[in-house]
Amino acid sequence: MTPSTIATVTTSNDAPIPPTLIPSDVLQNLPTFNSVFHFDKRLRDEDDDDNDEEEETAKIDEPEDTESGGDDGEVTESDREDDL
Repeated sequence: MTPSTIATVTTSNDAPIPPTLIPSDVLQNLPTFNSVFHFDKRLRDEDDDDNDEEEETAKIDEPEDTESGGDDGEVTESDREDDL
């Protein structure tokens, strides 16, 4: 059996309905996708978080100041006296 096509045509005596006009100020004040989902704020927050992590990493990686009494691995006389 071969498929057949049935064409239908409908007519109407009514006039077509024109599209509704929307004032441009309404269109300009519609929220944008970015503003609805706060992408600008999310990007700023993520950037701040990244900066905080970099600062913490830098603080952890900084060597201690050995001149101000930091432990440089050497045992001194005062260390021996503290152990007694």
